[in-house]
Amino acid sequence: MSGYSIEFRKIEMTTEELAQKYRFLSSPTIRVNGQDICTTVAENACGCCSDISGTDVNCRVFQYNGQSYEIPPHEMLAEAILRKIFEAPNSGCAAENYEMPDNLASFFHGKSMKNSCSCGGDCCG
Repeated sequence: MSGYSIEFRKIEMTTEELAQKYRFLSSPTIRVNGQDICTTVAENACGCCSDISGTDVNCRVFQYNGQSYEIPPHEMLAEAILRKIFEAPNSGCAAENYEMPDNLASFFHGKSMKNSCSCGGDCCG
């Protein structure tokens, strides 16, 4: 064995409060030892999340070998996870101030407006 244990947690960011708590940057986010496995956040239009919130929303795309993917390739995941496991911990990351990205703030605002609409979301936009 390598001396590592794995704890898998899947947390759905259903509220703005959860997104704040976990310092969420973009959907989806994959972290190892608390660190995002991707070094950049690239996004494109996401019809599914736009439907949920009633606003135009962008979701993360993964850059790998010069191409963009909405679902990260297995090879990219394996390389990124191993890189995060074996790199030195980044102690400065936890101290950074978090500000929710505008895209996520717009998503949660739209979602709350749509959910509070008396028509069930059919008239809100």
